[in-house]
Amino acid sequence: MQPNDVGASLGGITPCVGYTGAFPPPGDKAGRHDSKDIAMADRPRFFDDLAGVAGGAFSALTGLREEVHAMARARIDEVLSSLDLVRRDELDVARELATRARMAQEDADARIAKLEERLSDLEKAVTAPPSHG
Repeated sequence: MQPNDVGASLGGITPCVGYTGAFPPPGDKAGRHDSKDIAMADRPRFFDDLAGVAGGAFSALTGLREEVHAMARARIDEVLSSLDLVRRDELDVARELATRARMAQEDADARIAKLEERLSDLEKAVTAPPSHG
């Protein structure tokens, strides 16, 4: 590739002679670095490291929270099962059964009262003296 070809491929910008493709190091062209330039170069890595540590701590705390939650739930389930408590859905079923049984008992009581009344009428008719008319 000719130098003019490179300039054409870069949109008309001609690269410098001796260009290696890397950005020049911070500091002057003689290779000297200011302490400010070094601190600026270290700062992004420091923040990246700090962000990595914070992200790791956050994920560790999230995992710890989930584990503590699971352990607490298991312990609560264990205590509740040892108390022989009834679950809400089982209580609702038992309550429905009791309501139906109460209604059936009231119907049976009403039928028995009617049967007793009929029996009483029949006994009176059998024991009453015959009327000759």
